[in-house]
Amino acid sequence: MSSQEKRFVRVAEGVYRYRTGGFYARGSINGKPTWQKLKATDLKTAKREAGDTMRSLERLDKEALRKTLCQFC
Repeated sequence: MSSQEKRFVRVAEGVYRYRTGGFYARGSINGKPTWQKLKATDLKTAKREAGDTMRSLERLDKEALRKTLCQFC
């Protein structure tokens, strides 16, 4: 278990709560673990938002995100 996971408590599949509050989505995108802060304040909304967030991250092209504007030109 990583040190980051010790600060979080799993409350649902892919949804974690930070010790002091606030929800985070945890998933794996292209084989790399990803943590995303959620705006939700309750568990039901956090579950729905976590699913939406992970689906949107899967659609992003990670290679394109790493390129600078100069590399695109």
